[in-house]
Amino acid sequence: MNGKNIFMAVVAVIVVVGSFLGGMTVGNNTPGGSIVPGVGKSYESGYAAGKNDAKKLLEESGVLPPSPAVVNTLSGSVKSVDGNKIIITVNGRVSMNPFDEQGSAERTVVVSDKTDLKVQVPMSPDEQAAAMKKFQEEMKAGKIVTPPTPFTEEKISTDAIKIGMIITVTSDDNIKTASTINASKIVFAAIPSTVPAIPSTTPTKN
Repeated sequence: MNGKNIFMAVVAVIVVVGSFLGGMTVGNNTPGGSIVPGVGKSYESGYAAGKNDAKKLLEESGVLPPSPAVVNTLSGSVKSVDGNKIIITVNGRVSMNPFDEQGSAERTVVVSDKTDLKVQVPMSPDEQAAAMKKFQEEMKAGKIVTPPTPFTEEKISTDAIKIGMIITVTSDDNIKTASTINASKIVFAAIPSTVPAIPSTTPTKN
């Protein structure tokens, strides 16, 4: 962090503290106002103003990551399945900006007859080699191509969805804070066909 960013960060903190104190002061001097958070509306408006000012200053300074206005894709894990509704627990933060609303950690994903429902299937070593060879040939030919992934996508039915599966949901709507998501596409992470054996740590007898 350079000197300018440090300065802007300090200014932002001062703005937060100043607005916090200002909100309490206004709350005290307003009939019915209160310094208890969540009670006095004047306090709330003063604190909210300080928070918004701090957010703006920090974003302008480059200290904070940008706030996405629209989010169309979320990842999480399946908590439960009930017919065409999947309850998921969102993995991580929707936005890396700590001032952003993150929405509920649990979301309801609605599957319709238009939802593209897929599961990743791991490629065999031969299939991966063939995909990489094709990619390299297209690169040499001057084509703009995306590197191959080690899996393919196949259709899956809701009956095959299990609790704990990792899911990536895409919607045509802004689902940044939406509690219910109308999914246009859902992709479930690849599930290994075999689980590697864990080496034994028990000493062998001579």
